[in-house]
Amino acid sequence: MSRPINFCSGPAALPLPVLEQIQAELLDFQGSGVSVMEHSHRDRLIVRLFEETEAQLKTLLGVGDAYRVLFLPGGATLQFSQVPMNLLNPGDTAAYVTTGAWSQKAIKEAQKYTTAVEVASAIDTNFTTMPSPDSWQIPESSKYLHICTNETIHGVEWFGSLASVGLPVIADMSSHLLSRSMPIQEFDLIYAGAQKNLGTAGVTIVLVKTELLGECQSTTPSLMDYRHQIANDSMVNTPPVYPVWVLSLVL
Repeated sequence: MSRPINFCSGPAALPLPVLEQIQAELLDFQGSGVSVMEHSHRDRLIVRLFEETEAQLKTLLGVGDAYRVLFLPGGATLQFSQVPMNLLNPGDTAAYVTTGAWSQKAIKEAQKYTTAVEVASAIDTNFTTMPSPDSWQIPESSKYLHICTNETIHGVEWFGSLASVGLPVIADMSSHLLSRSMPIQEFDLIYAGAQKNLGTAGVTIVLVKTELLGECQSTTPSLMDYRHQIANDSMVNTPPVYPVWVLSLVL
């Protein structure tokens, strides 16, 4: 059977060897006699899977112990709320660059929890360009800058440097994380829904500098508290084990 060429924006096509390994091990994960979908997340096999997948990601991204990787539910869309709830108090200010449809959604959600200011937008070109950093009007009180570095709906991608921004940079990299070499250490927090580029729907990758994290907003659900998730190695509740396994195979 020939496979059709898949141009879907997500879920993305998976490599055939990955699909074949999933098929071969679906009923018997690593010789345990149990499907990966049936294993307890407290089982040593699954704990090791999460540890090794985090280590793989950090190696591929070229980051060290200053960062942690979280494997979270809710898709990148949940991060539109989770980021401000963890990084800002209700009266704080955050700067948002509007590069297309996804960053429009991000700032709309952030404004429910704090003062999220649009500091640049490419709406005047119908989002066919990226706004030049020279035009960004960033308030001095901003706690972070948020940008979507690849807008799948409008088809624009960020290739510049953000090293000179002067404040923590948060990026939605759902559709191109690990697609090419990037200056990852210019970013303080990156999130990406795995299904766009690295696996199946059900797990969201969050790469975060631990020094960035302080007290989250008091109304933040414990499941959405980054520090709580780090302390529990992404296992505050039963995590998305199967999508993490698929992610590990793609890596």
